[in-house]
Amino acid sequence: MDAVDEAVYKALCGKWKLRQAEFFDTWITRILINECHNELRRQKRFHPLDELPETAAKEFDSLPLKEALRRLPKDLKDVIILRFFGGYTVAETAQTLHIPAGTVATRQRKALQLLRLELEEEVSS
Repeated sequence: MDAVDEAVYKALCGKWKLRQAEFFDTWITRILINECHNELRRQKRFHPLDELPETAAKEFDSLPLKEALRRLPKDLKDVIILRFFGGYTVAETAQTLHIPAGTVATRQRKALQLLRLELEEEVSS
């Protein structure tokens, strides 16, 4: 429904661009198709996940800080894996984990502080 609304809006805003009235059906159909493609891209990008992405888990397994990450609490670890190994934005991570964006930022900051402390201890010992 969003795509139809957006297509009608764009057609009304750009009606002056239509040069030949006999091509109106083709013109508005093309606008609708483009908006459907845009909506599919948006939905794919912000689709909530029930579990962490498979590629993120593979990258996670190959890093030396795997053990430090493993010691983090699950809520902090999920944020770090999605943000840094899954390539998600703060908004996408929030939607995936069903938490506010501010909570994602707080958990990320806390997790990074804990990781920094733990990795500094390993280096100094």
